[in-house]
Amino acid sequence: MQSPFENNETAWSFVAKDKSEAVVSFFRTLAVPNDNLATICAVGLDADAIYEDMRTGKLYGGDELMYVGINVPDKVVGGIAEEGKELFAGMPSSVIEGDYAAFIWHFKKVNK
Repeated sequence: MQSPFENNETAWSFVAKDKSEAVVSFFRTLAVPNDNLATICAVGLDADAIYEDMRTGKLYGGDELMYVGINVPDKVVGGIAEEGKELFAGMPSSVIEGDYAAFIWHFKKVNK
């Protein structure tokens, strides 16, 4: 989705063959002060399906995720404790900040 060789930010996704589940990853090498809001557009989803963000429970249309995209949180930190839970580098957090930050979404198709 975004090459690590062309930008400071990298993104990629893994989608199940039946499009029932997807993992979308965002990585930022170096922090940039007052940077623009990053938006990631998923690829390979079912445009007519509804997907649930497994961390937040929020629902998105497959077409929304692919064509409008989702905003990367303005802050992401790996390896911190949040709300009593220990997080490891690359785990979802409510914040992304500092160098070598990552954010991961896990989406599952909602059965209608």
